[in-house]
Amino acid sequence: MKKVTILGLATVNFPLEGEIWTVNDGYKLIDYDAVITKLFVMHKQVKRSNGEPYFNWEEMREYADKYEFEIIALHNIPIEKTKYPYQEIVDYFSTDYFTSTFCYMIAYAMFEGFTGITFTGINFFQGVSDTRDDLLERCGLEYWIGRAEQAGITVTIDGGNLLTTRTGEPYAING
Repeated sequence: MKKVTILGLATVNFPLEGEIWTVNDGYKLIDYDAVITKLFVMHKQVKRSNGEPYFNWEEMREYADKYEFEIIALHNIPIEKTKYPYQEIVDYFSTDYFTSTFCYMIAYAMFEGFTGITFTGINFFQGVSDTRDDLLERCGLEYWIGRAEQAGITVTIDGGNLLTTRTGEPYAING
């Protein structure tokens, strides 16, 4: 079975199986006993609330060289990377519904023939007080999880709150 573990930026559960992919600066947050194989960067550059750039391209390249992971990017960024095959994937799946980097990652895994995807360290939308962006991102992510499952890919959610309701029970099941 060709497996990938997709890491979010929340608490990660170990051990990890198969290839290990993460997002943005997730490469700095995990124990390097678990070797990242791909880092997905879908933004050109974003700013932190204090105005500082979010991505440190030089540091990212240094980590990629030291730990030998591939950087997959949607846009041209100022470091060596592999270009995300956006148009090929859009054509293959007949949709451009990507609401987060995780969506791009699932589509990429499916496109590359992975048969198992595990998600760990991903939390979105805890309830009505969370942001609209979290809700929209979660909806898109769960859409792609459904596409993967319908394609026969084994999907494992390791922690987090994906594919759950606010109460943990199906809607209206108790009333």
